[in-house]
Amino acid sequence: MDLKNRTNIPAEDILDLTEFLLTKTWFQFNGQFLTQTEGVAMGGPTSSIIAESFMISHSSTALTTTSSPPKVWERHVDDIFLIIKQPLLNDFFDHINSLHSQIKFTIEKEKDACLPFLDTLVKRNDDGTISTLVYRKPTHTDQYLNFNSNHQDSAKESVISSLLMRAESVVSNPRDLRIENERIVNVLASNDYSSQMIRNVQRKLKQRKDNANAQKEPEEFTGHVNLPYIKGTSETLRRIFRQHKIRCTFYSNDTMRKVLSHPKDKVPETKQTNIVYKIPCNDCDAIYYGESKRSLDQRTPEHQRAVRKQDFTYQIAEHSWEKDHKFDWDNKRVIDREQNLVARKIKETIHSISDKNHINHISYILPDIWKPALKI
Repeated sequence: MDLKNRTNIPAEDILDLTEFLLTKTWFQFNGQFLTQTEGVAMGGPTSSIIAESFMISHSSTALTTTSSPPKVWERHVDDIFLIIKQPLLNDFFDHINSLHSQIKFTIEKEKDACLPFLDTLVKRNDDGTISTLVYRKPTHTDQYLNFNSNHQDSAKESVISSLLMRAESVVSNPRDLRIENERIVNVLASNDYSSQMIRNVQRKLKQRKDNANAQKEPEEFTGHVNLPYIKGTSETLRRIFRQHKIRCTFYSNDTMRKVLSHPKDKVPETKQTNIVYKIPCNDCDAIYYGESKRSLDQRTPEHQRAVRKQDFTYQIAEHSWEKDHKFDWDNKRVIDREQNLVARKIKETIHSISDKNHINHISYILPDIWKPALKI
């Protein structure tokens, strides 16, 4: 499709923006500011597109400039499955590794007439045909989301269905498929899944397969909410929201990624933005709660200036002059973060009215339904 029919942005500007995204990749690690000089940033919004575009070009160059082309070439991202004559293999391997100084492939040859590719084990049969099985790495432990973990039932059902659907799509021989399904049932049982839930998911998958061609009216929703999952409460909320045509999804607040994954230096608390913060009085129990799109390092001087100039539109200045008190600027703290302005103001209000020592002039009035939960 012509680029002009897809966007009004000139191609030159798109290229300039792409170059900017690829070259201005600064990050902080061990207290040092660094920039990435090769490749693309992991997790960047454009990284997957750029990487795939590069691999398409790289693959095309490899295949059109070789004197020993493979018979079969199948690629997924940077994993490549080849069928090539044995005498040509080393020449092609050297060729593809000579095309770019930073892109080097490793090679894995078939062993016992089998070769893994992604999650598929490709097997060359005695009669010359090829069959496929589910491949598991030697380090695979058969550990999946445990049934007793604090997750919604739909997430646990997804574990079952994903394993069964993978077997259905990957395993080519009916006998091998039966063996694979038996293995899945045993593995799920070891992860505390009940046979009843497994059978229910199997029945749903069969119904979905039988009704694949049937026209089903999609359920219409007028809104969507995404909430943290709380066992027992979330299921009730979903039923209520569904009655009002609102889709309700859930997420887990505490994840292993949050606990274990810290690849970059954490931004200092006082330099974080979109914050809810508190500043205690040094001479009494009073506490001021505030919210700001900017950092606490930027917001604090404004409060201090308001005190000096007796600007009583600031509650800190009002308290300081009325009580002849000083605030403990050294013990100011960020207590919450929120990008959305309305949600941030709600959080500021909740923190304020939950503390009997707050000095805030409450600007956002919470509905009465919140009061029992906040015990006010």
